[in-house]
Amino acid sequence: MSMMWFGKRHPAPMYDDCPQTETPVGSACVYCDELIAMGEDGVILADGTSVLHRECNLRMVAGSLAHQQRLCTCHGGTGSDEEEGMTRRQGAQAVLEYLERQR
Repeated sequence: MSMMWFGKRHPAPMYDDCPQTETPVGSACVYCDELIAMGEDGVILADGTSVLHRECNLRMVAGSLAHQQRLCTCHGGTGSDEEEGMTRRQGAQAVLEYLERQR
């Protein structure tokens, strides 16, 4: 089984290679632990059980906001690997918003 996506199709190559599926309403996101709601976008990984919000999937791949801003220890800074003062999902949403502004 390949990765599948649900919700709205976004302009990214992964949508060309993966099939769309029904939104798994009520499933817990493996990154943030919040339940998937109708109308949200995301992916189901190849194991068929790992469900992620779109922003949580991106956050797992892209890293923290500090990493994207080159402020983390990877880049010689002191920024945290977690978005302080935010839930995991809010941090993931912040990363997505930051990357979308960079386009």
